[in-house]
Amino acid sequence: MAVVGALGHVWNADAYFNTGYMFQRAADFEVDVSQTGQVPALYQSERYFDLKQVDLVYNFPVSVPGKYLVELHFAEICDCVSKRKQRRFHVRIEGKRVEKKLDLFRDHGWGVAIRRLYELLVKDNAVTIQFQKKQGNPKISAIAIYPPGVAAQLPTTPLPVATSASPASLTTPPATTTSKDDASAFQIPIYRINCGGLSFFDSKTGHEWYGDLFSSTGKAIEDASIQVTNNGVDRYLYQTYRRGTNKEPSLVYNLPAQSQVGEPVMLLLHFLEFCADCERTFHVYVGQTRVAKSFRTMDVTGIRSRAVVVPFFGRISDDGMLQLRLEYAGTNKDWPLLMGIELYGREQTATQTQDVASASSSASLPAATSAPAPTTVSTSQSTPAGSILYRINAGGHSYSAASGAEWQEDNHFGTGVANVQTSASVPSATEPGIYQSARVGDGLHDVVYQVPIPIRGIFTVELYFAETCDCATHIGDRVFGVTVEGLQVASRLDLVAAAGWSRAFVLSVMVEVTDGMLNLILSQDPATLPPVLNGLQIAFEEATESAVTTTMTTLVTTSTTTITTTTTTTRSLTTIPDADQPMGYVALARINCGSTAAYVDSHGRLWNPDYGFVGGTSFEMPELGIANTRDPRLFQSERYGLGTLRYEIPVPAPDLYFVRLHFADICPCTLGVGSRIFKVCF
Repeated sequence: MAVVGALGHVWNADAYFNTGYMFQRAADFEVDVSQTGQVPALYQSERYFDLKQVDLVYNFPVSVPGKYLVELHFAEICDCVSKRKQRRFHVRIEGKRVEKKLDLFRDHGWGVAIRRLYELLVKDNAVTIQFQKKQGNPKISAIAIYPPGVAAQLPTTPLPVATSASPASLTTPPATTTSKDDASAFQIPIYRINCGGLSFFDSKTGHEWYGDLFSSTGKAIEDASIQVTNNGVDRYLYQTYRRGTNKEPSLVYNLPAQSQVGEPVMLLLHFLEFCADCERTFHVYVGQTRVAKSFRTMDVTGIRSRAVVVPFFGRISDDGMLQLRLEYAGTNKDWPLLMGIELYGREQTATQTQDVASASSSASLPAATSAPAPTTVSTSQSTPAGSILYRINAGGHSYSAASGAEWQEDNHFGTGVANVQTSASVPSATEPGIYQSARVGDGLHDVVYQVPIPIRGIFTVELYFAETCDCATHIGDRVFGVTVEGLQVASRLDLVAAAGWSRAFVLSVMVEVTDGMLNLILSQDPATLPPVLNGLQIAFEEATESAVTTTMTTLVTTSTTTITTTTTTTRSLTTIPDADQPMGYVALARINCGSTAAYVDSHGRLWNPDYGFVGGTSFEMPELGIANTRDPRLFQSERYGLGTLRYEIPVPAPDLYFVRLHFADICPCTLGVGSRIFKVCF
């Protein structure tokens, strides 16, 4: 089921997997989350798989190719693992192996949460993550994916201050320094990067190293033959490295710095010279400042195959980034190389606890396809719930409704074809004008919208549909999926089945947006006609991050944004424990039958609009009082059938499932005992 994590961020229920089994611990099961800063509930459930012939695979649809940041969360919570090598597995993302023989118990022990980060180039419209069996069952607790532009920012919590920065025997004074640069003042580790290599746990120092992140030049190389003469170091760190190339001799890292702009930081750079004939020489720049001229590792160590850690100091630039550049200064093509980077701050600032969305102002927005007037939204405490951010007339021009509502012409789409039908008539519609145009899939790709969202919070998204094409008058002619911010609202939406031909159908769902962009995907079913959308409305409900408020002006003609951050106090989300959930089960679906609107109940659980039904008719009594429940709204709508009413709800794999059905007789047609009797079959 969905989990409200740190800072009120919503983690959606499990989706996009190919197979596997769910495992759930009780709500009071203890997990050590000191290394991740997340809530224990995120690690109290997991997906695992036990067949060596088939990998556990997640395929996450994304709207555009680019460099994505993938965040994986793990914790060993199964009683079946009590010693090392009982569970080991590989992880591949986009075909690249990012974890080799990952052993959670060996590296971290039982019940300890960890987070791993990976930056990868996605060339198509899906992020594919594979978990491959080595020994025991591959497993995963949680997954987050950050899009291009936002991927340059690390999530929330700095690394725990568990041990010293580096073994004292390795550290040498910096090549250049000033009196104000005191390494002992920098005690807050922000992150550690294993240049050119995979993420790993250094058992000798207790350090967690991320895989190679944030490089913009160079080549990643792994060489197990490299000798390391130092004692007390993990050789793997020095047997992988990133090196300059003929095309790009200099080595550049653009490091997100989770401190206030202008704050000082310390970089610990790990070097080892293994080449017998090389005269490797380069300048070191931190930001725009050259902190070392004609640096040679051999000048520091005096011998080859000896690792050394050199501290350098700098300040964060105005864009919240810190650039590290090793500039080639040799003559014989001995390109600069680097084994590891550690970034430290002097103190944990408030900005270090902000999420990746705090940097989304620098994310490139999709190119606008029209030129409506600029939209300005202020996210202060005075912004009332229900404020409309967008009304988009999909496939059409700007439109003034009879109700006074102003609809923008179609924009913020990534795919699809505009289709105008001025003769289309939808008599059941409250806004008939928007059904005279639509954005329709091209038959090859999903219909995708990426709408810039200036407010970090909860939103109500309303999707307007009507089947008006003569080519789709029967059930099954056009079927498609609907996903909003990763939440699958409908797996197989059939407008004719749901509402009838030439009749309006509105889907409403509540989602949280944390990265500055609301993503909508209408997924193509190749066996039927392409997806269609007539209108899109987005309304603000409530902010979800305390102590942060944003004001944003979006000019859709140029796709530029201006963001000003101020300080205020907003309300964070809370949830009531799901006390009535059966032990050992995780909710795959909650359906608000007969309703086109999503609903959040008194437990904080999200009920999706009605889907999965075959036949039947919806009926609502919105003002009816319902006894014996804390959630009367859930029982004020229903789906009934004159014959057989059937629901077909997709599940991930054959297994034992628990189903709970909710009933209330709300129809005035029911005259007494015996007037409505039916059977229930599974």
